[in-house]
Amino acid sequence: MNSNVVYGSNAPALGRSRPNAAMILTSLATLLFVAQLMVGTALYFSGAVYVALIVIIFTLQHIGYASIAGVLIGYFGFRYLVLSQVAKVLYGQPGESNLSAPETTITVLLIGIISICAAAIVVANALKDRKIVAFEASPETLALLRNVTFGIGMATLAMTSSMAFSESGDSQYGGLIGFAKQVNSISYFAIMLETWRNLVLSNGRRSTSSFLIIMIGVLCAVGFAFNSKTGIAQP
Repeated sequence: MNSNVVYGSNAPALGRSRPNAAMILTSLATLLFVAQLMVGTALYFSGAVYVALIVIIFTLQHIGYASIAGVLIGYFGFRYLVLSQVAKVLYGQPGESNLSAPETTITVLLIGIISICAAAIVVANALKDRKIVAFEASPETLALLRNVTFGIGMATLAMTSSMAFSESGDSQYGGLIGFAKQVNSISYFAIMLETWRNLVLSNGRRSTSSFLIIMIGVLCAVGFAFNSKTGIAQP
C-alpha cells in the first residue's frame, strides 16, 4: 500500500477555513496574555508573545492548519513560545524570568515568527494548489527509516548524557558532544515516520500504535531524567 503525500500548498483540502478554530485559539492566546500580566510579566514581553501568537493563528487560518507549512509553524510556535510561557504561568513565574536579555530575546523571536509566517503566506499564494514534490512511501520503507532514525537518536542521547560534563563539572559544547547534541533530535523524526506509517496502513483512520507510544514514553522519560520541561513535552 502506498501513500501519495504532497509537499506544497494543499490548503483547501487541509482546513484553510476554520473560523471556529481561529476564534478558540485567539481566545486562548488572550487568556494567556491576561494570565501573564497577573503573574507579573512585563507588558512589553507579554504583548510581544500575544502578537506572535496572533500572527501564527492568522497564518494557519490562511495556509491551512494541517498543511505541511502549517504543521511546521504550529510546532515552531509550540516549541519556542507556547510551551515555556504556559509552563511559567502555571508555576506563577513572569514570562521573562531566567532570561538574561528578555527584551532582546522576545524581539528576535517575534521578528523571526513574523518572517517565517510572511514567507509561508507568500509561498502559499504563489503555489496555489500546484504540487512541488510527490513522494510515495511504503510502510516497509517508513518502518526502516523509523528504526534507523530512532536508533541514531537514542545513541546520540546516550552519548550526550554520558559526556555532557567534563571531569571538573563544566558543560561541554564542542567536538563530538556538540555533534551529538545536534543529531539526537532526529529521534523526533522517528515519531513522525511511525505516525505516517500508521496512517498509511489504516488509510488515514489511525495514527497511533504501541510502538509509537513506547517511543514517546522513552523520550519523555529521558526528558524527565534531564529535568527538562521541553524534553518532556517535545516528543
